[in-house]
Amino acid sequence: MEYTKSGNGENAKLIVASIGTATDTDLIIPAHAQFEGETLPVKGFEEAFRQNMSITSVVIPKGFTSISQAVFMECKKLVSVVFPDSLTAIDSMAFSGWVLLTSITLPDTIETIGVRVFENCSGLITFTVPENVALIESDAFDGATHLIEVYNKSSPDITAIHVSAENKSYLSMECFTIKRA
Repeated sequence: MEYTKSGNGENAKLIVASIGTATDTDLIIPAHAQFEGETLPVKGFEEAFRQNMSITSVVIPKGFTSISQAVFMECKKLVSVVFPDSLTAIDSMAFSGWVLLTSITLPDTIETIGVRVFENCSGLITFTVPENVALIESDAFDGATHLIEVYNKSSPDITAIHVSAENKSYLSMECFTIKRA
C-alpha cells in the first residue's frame, strides 16, 4: 500500500493513498506502517480503492473514525468490509456501486451516514440502522433497487429514509417510508 503523511510530531498519521503494487484480493489495513523511517498510525483513506476490480475483502483497523468519500466506490468484486468499533461516520458515496453487497453490518458507533453512501448498491436487500445514527443524509440508498428491509436500532429522531422510486418493496412519501402492498 502507498501512504501519505498528515500532521507532524505527535499528531502525525498516515493516510492510505492507494493499493500500490499489492496483488492481494483480501486486504488488511495495518494499524501502523513504516513511512520515511518512522512507524506511524494509519488513520484514514483517500479514494484509495475506488474502482478497484480485484479487491474482495477489506479489514479496517481500530482507530479509524470515518470512511472517506468514494473510497470503495464501484469496487465490483468487493464482498465484505470489516469495520472497527471506533467508526463514527461514513462519507458521501463511500460504497456507491458496490453491486455484490447484499447486507451490511455497521458498528453501533456510527452517527452519520453520508449522501449517496449506498447509491446503486443494487444487490442490497437488508440494512440495519446502527444504534447511534442521528443522521442519514439525502439519497443514501438511491438506486438500491432491491432493498427490502430496513431495521432501525437508532434514535426515534430519524423520521425518514428516502427510497429509490424503482424499489419494488418500499416507497417514500413526504416524511414517511411505507411498505408497498
